[in-house]
Amino acid sequence: MRTRLRNVARDSGAAANARLLRALPDSGRGRRLTTATHASLLLALLLLAPGCGRGAAIPAPPASTPLDGGTLRYALSADPVSVTPLGSGDAAGLIVERNVFAGLVDLDPGTLQTVPAIARRWSVSADARTITFSLRAGVRFQAGAGAVTAETFVRDWSLLCSPSVASPNASLMAPIAGYADCRRGSGTLSGVRASGALTLIVTLEQPFRDFVSVLTDPATWAFPPQLAASAAQRTAFEQAPVGAGPFQIASWTHGQAVPGKAAVAGDVILERNPGYYGRAAHLQRIDLPVVDAANPAASFARYRGGDLDVLEVAASQVDVVRADPTFSRQLVDYPRLQLICLIALDPRSASLSQRTALAAALDPGSVVSDVFGKAGQVADGLVPAGTPGYLPGVAPPASTVGPGGLVGRVVLERPKQPLLQAMADSLLRHLRNAGVSATSSDHGAYQLRVLDAGYPSPDALLAPIVVQTGASPGLLDDARAATDAATRDALYVAAERTLLARRVVMPIAFGQTELLVAPRVEGLMYHALGAPRLADAWIARR
Repeated sequence: MRTRLRNVARDSGAAANARLLRALPDSGRGRRLTTATHASLLLALLLLAPGCGRGAAIPAPPASTPLDGGTLRYALSADPVSVTPLGSGDAAGLIVERNVFAGLVDLDPGTLQTVPAIARRWSVSADARTITFSLRAGVRFQAGAGAVTAETFVRDWSLLCSPSVASPNASLMAPIAGYADCRRGSGTLSGVRASGALTLIVTLEQPFRDFVSVLTDPATWAFPPQLAASAAQRTAFEQAPVGAGPFQIASWTHGQAVPGKAAVAGDVILERNPGYYGRAAHLQRIDLPVVDAANPAASFARYRGGDLDVLEVAASQVDVVRADPTFSRQLVDYPRLQLICLIALDPRSASLSQRTALAAALDPGSVVSDVFGKAGQVADGLVPAGTPGYLPGVAPPASTVGPGGLVGRVVLERPKQPLLQAMADSLLRHLRNAGVSATSSDHGAYQLRVLDAGYPSPDALLAPIVVQTGASPGLLDDARAATDAATRDALYVAAERTLLARRVVMPIAFGQTELLVAPRVEGLMYHALGAPRLADAWIARR
């Protein structure tokens, strides 16, 4: 599936609720909470409560009547690698992608429930193997690139799974019949067909009742297939993307560092799409400047000076911002469906007993405390808190740490991302304190990795972990075929425990997103999959 390489005590659902209660009053940007805000807060808390787990996101409270026009200045923490469904799905690119493209379905950011988008409705067959979508009429691509029809998705998804395209998101199509043949070069995905212009029929290889939730991943969203038919066209399309979403790309400047010359900062400019099929966005323009992730203090200074409206706060800066009486009230804490973990790249190089001893020596609580401070959330399993079906405390308690020699020599691959570098330093220090011979190298046997869920289901993280651990591909089949949510959740938990027992993937932390949001910004919605819903935001006149 789409794997995107991206607390001090183990948190229960109640602890997560307490964090939300603490965060929201301090992050209401100094405004009185409205009745609607209290309702949204209650919903968020209920959804995160133990045993509920049916979604997680915190809607920003509307405090005034929406206004049209204006420019939002939203900082990106890196130059996007790609902003198209065929591309890499990096964090910065997804912020753009989710606002420029549209798919059959989308997410309600307040509940993480799947809602209609280009598809007006859909039905699932009794055997959970056939899904029929009825599309809206009159949906058109930006830039005069034609209408969005059922045939659009037939061609798009065939491109997505084609080996000649080599999309990193191809495995999202794996549940669909004909995927294996498509990956072998057949050129088509036989399980997807159009029945007229506005009816799309999808046939799955095995029952998967919640497959529609997979389609909330923007890798499955519509793009003009005629613009990506050849390698040359795909290269051009990556530089001039065209979607059917509420905004369109007006310009994209890639960051450049040329020796002897002033560096050019990256920047993406979005403008309101006048032909959008849905409710028009309030904002006329969005400026997405790229800030230097290696210098979070400079980014905060830009926000403090009014040059930025929205800034994601680096983990190292969260406690500093919280200590500022002015800016702590502008800090919003959002849960994130993200797992930070240690992965054994070649499980055969160490026995299960050695990996189990390593898991006991990890001390995730201390690592999270070192790197994230009070904002951190120790992972208590493979499925992040707030995921539909999440159950707290799935990971077995660590056994008593024995002599470090039981682990053997641990070589950690040296990370390139600043956050993971800090985690690696802390991890190595705590392992050595536990008597483990631990070092780092450019080619280590273990790797720190960030896994982002592409859609709101335990399946989104467990499916790629099945591949990583070499578990049976059928491990998730019973959960996918379950006829009711409670049974499905229980089966996913059983699969999660099976994967944890292999000690190939060792959970360390769950993700959080900390945003500074300027008082003039209203209606900003940021769901737990890590991207803002910018069509709902507006600039208040004060």
